[in-house]
Amino acid sequence: METGLESLFLSQENIDAFKYSPADGFVVCCEKFNANFPDNTNLRIIEAATGRAAAQFVWSRPAKESLKTFMWSPDESICLRMVQSEGPGQPNSIEVYRDSDFSQPAARIFARFPRKPKNKKEAPTFVTGKFDGFELCPLNVLVSPSESP
Repeated sequence: METGLESLFLSQENIDAFKYSPADGFVVCCEKFNANFPDNTNLRIIEAATGRAAAQFVWSRPAKESLKTFMWSPDESICLRMVQSEGPGQPNSIEVYRDSDFSQPAARIFARFPRKPKNKKEAPTFVTGKFDGFELCPLNVLVSPSESP
């Protein structure tokens, strides 16, 4: 991005949504979902240096919404991906990927939340919820006294 020279060429047709990761290591792109081919992996994470697909997913909602479902740490060591629910009444989830390894999530966080029981002796029940967004906390950066406002 900084040099203005082409370093990545995508030969993928019909890209409707496109964004770079924070350190320009990856490109996320998404095509419109085609109901005739419901298993088509229309959402891709592409390595910017090689053009290789690092991961592919099915995204059935509008393509522009897909970009909001990815979040990287500034150094790209962690990538979070919000996943659609698998069906009605099912929770959605957030997958956590580490060190650019998209072969399998390092962790999954499901939108199931505890509800306090009326009686303190009873165990809490869990209800299915839905994540509608997420944000990473900023890094703790120590500021020297001379730099403080």
